[in-house]
Amino acid sequence: MAVGSEELASFEKNVQDLISWVQTRSSEDTGEGNGTEDCDSRLPKQSPSRSARGTTEQRLARFLNEQQSALAHGGLTEERRKRLLQIPGLKSRINQWESRSSVQLSFEQRVLQLKAWAETHGRLPRYGEGSKEERALGQFLNFQRRHLEQKQPDPRKLELLREVPGMEQQFQNWSRPRCNFMARADKLEAWVRAAGRLPTKASQEKCE
Repeated sequence: MAVGSEELASFEKNVQDLISWVQTRSSEDTGEGNGTEDCDSRLPKQSPSRSARGTTEQRLARFLNEQQSALAHGGLTEERRKRLLQIPGLKSRINQWESRSSVQLSFEQRVLQLKAWAETHGRLPRYGEGSKEERALGQFLNFQRRHLEQKQPDPRKLELLREVPGMEQQFQNWSRPRCNFMARADKLEAWVRAAGRLPTKASQEKCE
């Protein structure tokens, strides 16, 4: 399975699991099979407890955190946003994310920062290296690769990114199939960013 299709299948599985999670909690709270009022409060939450780290709730909470990060970095496609809105209670949560994101830099502003940085340093920023600014821009770039791998990447965003020196070559590099190592490294990176720690062997969660 190609990396893009594998990642898409993982996204869809998490969405389905979230729908089931909220519906189950709604049923427990109301005694009915389809109670979905105030579903935002029934969305999974992350817990600092070690005993909770391997649970389904923690996996789904990390998934939600990843979607929030993707939105903040301009990497959440409209197709995925619409799919997430089908999860009971997530509409108000996404509205909160977008409200917070609007206070942060817009996609256009981030691209301008990236362009200025590339022009100054003669290269694109590298993920996880250099100054705080380079690491932030490297993370932004990483989300753009994920966005590009979606079935329908935003052509407006791609056009803006092409104005950045070195991005045409970067697009070509990204178009090559990733090796298994790189795919697994990306998954590990996303997991650590969401969980705030490295995975442990003692965990009972299959994903971890």
